[in-house]
Amino acid sequence: MRLALVLGGLGSLATFGIGTPANAADWRVCGTMVCEGNNGRCGLGRGEVDGAFVLQPLDAEDPAIGGPEAAVERLKQFTQNNYGGSAPQLFLNTVCHARDTEGQAVAGYEEWTAKLDRIATNRRYMPVTIVFPGYAGGTRASEKPDEASREQADEEARSSDRGSDAAEANREQPKQTDASAAAEHEQQQRDEAEARAKREADAEATRAEAKRLADRKAAEETERRKAEAAAAEKRREEQRAELERIKADAEKRSKASLDTDANTCVSNAEMQLNASFQGNTAARVINGCGVPVDIRVCLMTEGGWNCGVAWGVASQAGWSHSTFKATGPVFVDARVSGSNKPLRQPN
Repeated sequence: MRLALVLGGLGSLATFGIGTPANAADWRVCGTMVCEGNNGRCGLGRGEVDGAFVLQPLDAEDPAIGGPEAAVERLKQFTQNNYGGSAPQLFLNTVCHARDTEGQAVAGYEEWTAKLDRIATNRRYMPVTIVFPGYAGGTRASEKPDEASREQADEEARSSDRGSDAAEANREQPKQTDASAAAEHEQQQRDEAEARAKREADAEATRAEAKRLADRKAAEETERRKAEAAAAEKRREEQRAELERIKADAEKRSKASLDTDANTCVSNAEMQLNASFQGNTAARVINGCGVPVDIRVCLMTEGGWNCGVAWGVASQAGWSHSTFKATGPVFVDARVSGSNKPLRQPN
């Protein structure tokens, strides 16, 4: 049965366990691409990779590996346990690309890491022993490569643009001691812990500053409302004072008008003979005061004084009193309406 995995930007297929002799090396380039919060779309071809864990070339048939499928599972679990991203959800794409020879595996590793250098911000290139501590590296001693394999490897080394020196350096790199690899891993964990602590401290400082600004804004709003309330109360006091002043002025003017002598502004009587009827005499006066007045008009007749009173004659209005058999004398008295001053009688 064939099982193939496709890696986005590389376009290569990893084929597991097909017609390979039990004692043949199975060279692989294994890595996990990590995408933070992009709904599972995670591939080099899309340029969406945020991080990566890539192992140096390995022989998947080494007893410490246990085959390509085991390599995929172990590397995926290692990434889940050690990736230090801050996203709430991570999407992992773990693959092991098959290569015919160790030289091809080295070239594939260099191509892969060169692409990741351009797009991934959180990337780690690790010795195989970080994930598989018992890995010995290289071809196992019990294996005897045949002459054809050696000639093929020599031809690939001669034709490689990267040169035999780069291939040799990458073959030797996976053989670092377990202690050195562990120390590197611990240092990476410390760096990640420090970065997380700094992010948390920065977030706490941001929250504290936001709270301080909110408290200050609330205090300013309280002061503003107090000032508005005080200003409104002051305006009400001023309005009450103005009403009291107007009321006092009105009372003062009313008192002054009541004290006015209406006789100074009511006109003299104007006499009219035969008013309305033959032999009827009328005396007419006009209120020239600025307020209503009460007026008494008396005419002398053959039988004595004939008087009449008009109440509340409006300002600039006229009123007349008439009688028959008038003999000539007229008496007029006036007062401001509402005044306690009595209207006089003729002598």
